Amino acid sequence: MEYDESELLERAIQCKSFFKLVPPPPLAATYTITEVCHSEDELPVADKMAIFDIFAANMRDHYVSSGWKWDEAEKHKELFHRLSRFLLIKDESNKIVAYSMLRFTWDDDDEPEYPVLYVYELQVAKTHERKGLGKYLLSYMIALSRHLQMRKVLLTSLKRNTQAMQFYEHMGMKIDSYSPSKYGHNVEYEIMSIE
Repeated sequence: MEYDESELLERAIQCKSFFKLVPPPPLAATYTITEVCHSEDELPVADKMAIFDIFAANMRDHYVSSGWKWDEAEKHKELFHRLSRFLLIKDESNKIVAYSMLRFTWDDDDEPEYPVLYVYELQVAKTHERKGLGKYLLSYMIALSRHLQMRKVLLTSLKRNTQAMQFYEHMGMKIDSYSPSKYGHNVEYEIMSIE
């Protein structure tokens, strides 16, 4: 059965379980992965706190030195928006050590053309970096996006976060045609994508 792009987007937004559609590959024995497809109902307060703590530890300095406003209340609203979906990786003590927050949306708010999986956050706790967790999460989101027939996976990355930029490029992502730099604008970020 074929769907138009509005129907594809709505089906993705309404998805109750990513893992039933695309079973996650095995992780190292010390980690487990869980999905939260409706964040406002399913995320305990302790998990929300852990998610925000990892985000703040990883990104606060990047935001401040890039001239972006560090507004915890605003970021909290964005992270835990009703359309946010999470992939959580926990260690053997059931502590969140990595996560991705994604949404299914249109490629452009002003002139939407096609549905995308937008990665709002991909964060790994510093004590668990270089263990393949970021690669695992991004690879899974790419597979999920393709299964759901989203046109692209998009994300925004601060240019000064060179480690992240190199990681995304290594994963096959490129600067997207919608990124401001493609129009000659000198801003602090790039929009990256992979089809």
